[in-house]
Amino acid sequence: HNGVRPDSRTFTLLLRASLASCKVKETAALLRAAFGLPGGHPSVFKPRNCSSKARLDGNSCKLCPDVVAEVLEGLAIQRGSPQLAVQLLRDLRSVPGLRVDPKLHLRLTASMTSTTAGTDPLHPW
Repeated sequence: HNGVRPDSRTFTLLLRASLASCKVKETAALLRAAFGLPGGHPSVFKPRNCSSKARLDGNSCKLCPDVVAEVLEGLAIQRGSPQLAVQLLRDLRSVPGLRVDPKLHLRLTASMTSTTAGTDPLHPW
């Protein structure tokens, strides 16, 4: 990976495969890497010693907001990881130009409370 970063399609495939494999921490790290956030997966992200804005501009790829929502919701329903999804959403809000469904935070927060109650608000059926 000498200087070559995955494109948005590759990141989408990696994220979906990681999520399907129930690899919660790896999925979160891949999503962080896609947007140049700290804690990104080491195989696709190398932090740079520069300002936060420059790092985000230089390491960010253009993932579809629907894919971001899909991954966050997938993380939220994994055992023990709704808090991770909510924190990741908070961190993603610092990414310039990323537009995520404003209701997503409510859905993720609801999944935190219902996970402790034993129900699934994202998939109530």
